[in-house]
Amino acid sequence: MAVSPVRGVTIFYCYAPEDEKHLRELEKHMGALKRLGKVTTWHDRHIMPGMDWEAEIEAHLNAADIILLLISPDFVQSDYCYNVEMRRALDRHHSPDKTEVIPIILRPVNWLDLPIKTLQAWPTRGKPITLWDNRDVAYQNVVKGVGQVVSSLLAVQWKNEARSYYMLGAHENALHAYDEALRLNPKNADIHRDRGHVLLKLGRFHEALGAYSAAIELKPGDALFYIHKGHAFRQMKRHSEAVVAYDQALRVDRSNPYASIHKGYALLDLERPAEALASFEQALQLNPNIGFGYIGQGRAFEMLGQTGQAEMAYQKARDLGQPI
Repeated sequence: MAVSPVRGVTIFYCYAPEDEKHLRELEKHMGALKRLGKVTTWHDRHIMPGMDWEAEIEAHLNAADIILLLISPDFVQSDYCYNVEMRRALDRHHSPDKTEVIPIILRPVNWLDLPIKTLQAWPTRGKPITLWDNRDVAYQNVVKGVGQVVSSLLAVQWKNEARSYYMLGAHENALHAYDEALRLNPKNADIHRDRGHVLLKLGRFHEALGAYSAAIELKPGDALFYIHKGHAFRQMKRHSEAVVAYDQALRVDRSNPYASIHKGYALLDLERPAEALASFEQALQLNPNIGFGYIGQGRAFEMLGQTGQAEMAYQKARDLGQPI
């Protein structure tokens, strides 16, 4: 399995020729992002003589991570900008692999009547750049907005790299990649959760608990986060706290059979087989096809001295292909 490397974000400019001076100014202000290796930019002035300009534009537009629409009366007036580039950009924005499309309002135009009206435009509140007292401030405002999207996309790339390392068992590398992802997007609950998984693999249980707690704070309505926190507690032999975490998962989602199963195992750890049995039975009523639920049920029966019932539970697990 190959690691998915962080490659940076590609930006494509759609603009009318009459607005080339704005393109040049915006490119200057994008300089810091380019110097840091976060972005590469492309526009039609990169087309060399003899190249098929339409094919080059289509190829780069289709490959871009972010498409900037430099909106002005001339952009709207241009059949190619409006009917070809903008429509293709919006098609990509609404596709399953959603490309980020950002309108940049250069000059006054009634853009809120256009198909781009639902997109987040920059500068702030869609105030045209030419109406700002200080245009450098306007361009920096645009770059700030674009930079937020860039950071989000780079975080996804780091997250994908981390997952690749995790699947390869390179957990230290995975942890570094998740740390980079969180540096760029610290409010992403899923990244905190996945970082917790890596920390568990590394035996850093207290840090894993912290990661799961951060995920829960950001997304308290996800039952799985509480289940993962319960797993961390079990790894630390803190079984009573694990039961509490699994109960929290069940309060969020009573229909989650896995929360009940894992709660059952934590109760077995606490030598509370009758309560464990009730928890396993609740889970198996919700989903009777979970093999390791029957194994837990069998262990509870054994602890209660009901060997016949235990063997019946183990047989159900075998029938589902679950190793005993």
